[in-house]
Amino acid sequence: MKINQAKQIDDDQYFESIDQKDFMALSYPEQSKSKIKYVHDQFVKNAVNTKVNPLIISDHPKYYRHKVTATATNVKKHGKLQLKLGFYIENTHKIKPVFESVLHDKTIEKTLKNIEQLFIKYKITAYQKGHDRGIIKHVLIRKSYANDTLLVVFVTQGYLLPNAKRIIQELREKNEQIKSVVQIIQKNDTHIVLYGDEKTLYGPGYITDEIDGLRFRLSAKSFYQINPEQMMKLYHQGFELIDIKKHEYVMDCYSGIGTLSLLAAKKAKEVVAVEQNVSAVKDAIGNAKSNKISNVRFVKDDAANFIATYKQNVDVLIIDPPRIGVSQSFIEAIKKLKPKRILYISCFVETQVRDIKQLNRLYEVKAIQPVDMFPNTTHVENITTLYLK
Repeated sequence: MKINQAKQIDDDQYFESIDQKDFMALSYPEQSKSKIKYVHDQFVKNAVNTKVNPLIISDHPKYYRHKVTATATNVKKHGKLQLKLGFYIENTHKIKPVFESVLHDKTIEKTLKNIEQLFIKYKITAYQKGHDRGIIKHVLIRKSYANDTLLVVFVTQGYLLPNAKRIIQELREKNEQIKSVVQIIQKNDTHIVLYGDEKTLYGPGYITDEIDGLRFRLSAKSFYQINPEQMMKLYHQGFELIDIKKHEYVMDCYSGIGTLSLLAAKKAKEVVAVEQNVSAVKDAIGNAKSNKISNVRFVKDDAANFIATYKQNVDVLIIDPPRIGVSQSFIEAIKKLKPKRILYISCFVETQVRDIKQLNRLYEVKAIQPVDMFPNTTHVENITTLYLK
């Protein structure tokens, strides 16, 4: 089986495709075997040969996505353009105007249907590049696993969103779980979904979720795992494998809104977390304050730059980068820093193995633990732990 890397339109958006549908035709045990073989083959191919632990499977392989990003397109009906929501076909910029999927949380899917109907009612069309017309580019919905609340995000070309108040009012009448509505305003043509200015149209502009008793603020641009049940298993297993002690110092790179950082802070003496995205750092600092955690420090910086000049000892380095993996300068900085142990979490095994291979002389791979974060797709999350030789 070939595991496909989705075109990076939005890093944690996985697209509908014929390949995924073919994969869905396999039984869940067959899917699991295929994913284990893929992870094993990637490590062996790159001369990082070690035992792969059994896949941590999902108890609910359908209707698990708690974040869905639909893209707007126009279809002709009775000679006029009408907005439809759909998804990119994998590795293309073509949109299939259908958003129903067995992967999506049912409440999110129902809300997308309501939004589409309201856009049609108020004659709001999709933005069409090169035609200087239309408004809506994407609609993103997040759902809190702990609270069952929804955050709705409208991504628009320009500031104009006619009848926004009426649309939101009617939308909330259909679903009171909607607690925040945000508009992302884009002024240029871009395929990056969440690039642009942010304007809160209703509510506080975020929702909250919980992991192990810690509360996390989820805003429009926050990175957060899309499968909350498997996320819990992923984080629990990762921390069990790396075994952080109370006297140890931890560094968390690509720390986002601070999920791993704050969970690590409950186990460690001190945590320093590094993240380049300013809104994520702001959310992370707020999350630390709301959870009354004081032994974590959040730094806005490029991870490679920060590590290159860091002078203190690091017992555990946590890495959870985008699918593209880490940079060469980051690898070189790790070699100089020499943390005692590394917890590397990745949603794209090929770049993870590429990075780990460059650390072979210094580090021994202790555990490889795949997690089925994305059932019924070819994608797989993987935990790898490395110990300094």
